[in-house]
Amino acid sequence: MERFALDNQRVRYLTEEEEDRLFEAMGDDELLKDVVMVALHTGMRRGEIFGLKWFDLDFDRGTIQVRKTKTKLNRTVPMNARVREVLAQRPTSSEHVFMSPRTKGRLVDLKKGFNGA
Repeated sequence: MERFALDNQRVRYLTEEEEDRLFEAMGDDELLKDVVMVALHTGMRRGEIFGLKWFDLDFDRGTIQVRKTKTKLNRTVPMNARVREVLAQRPTSSEHVFMSPRTKGRLVDLKKGFNGA
């Protein structure tokens, strides 16, 4: 007998109040705030955000090209006005959009700041 796969994933979105409290709890950590803003408004995974390079962004079309995803397929994600604003003001001194303040290379983790928030 064939079994059907169940789609029992729970989808949950933050309320405006929860989002406001989260950003307030992050304090002055602008890097963390930018990463969280992109995550909330695009649905991108942490590794996808950390791996973003400038050539993945198309500000003219308002899209982000996500490469090397969990499913091994590339996909295009739309940028809304808030994401576009956050990404446009990121420093461009590295090939990575979100650069590690310590190594100046690819950002690897933000657990300390996020767990604190």
